Amino acid sequence: MIVGGVLTPLYAEVRQTQDVDIVVATDFSPENCADFLSVLKAHKFQPFTSWKDAFATIPATTFATILSPNVNYKIDLNFIREPSANN
Repeated sequence: MIVGGVLTPLYAEVRQTQDVDIVVATDFSPENCADFLSVLKAHKFQPFTSWKDAFATIPATTFATILSPNVNYKIDLNFIREPSANN
């Protein structure tokens, strides 16, 4: 799900923004986090600091910042816990 200032032209006054906010639903399993990180790397996204630092505190902080492949946009990832099939 994409959220934040990038959507304001659809609902309100146009606002210049240089970031994209994305909500990622996950169960925080090590396998899913590793797969997600592999996809980001494969598509040449860049860590804001380092990949280890960007994901070191997930799921404690549920937030990470990365850069688009061409480093023109900052992307804020907001992680939420995906409901399990048992709930």
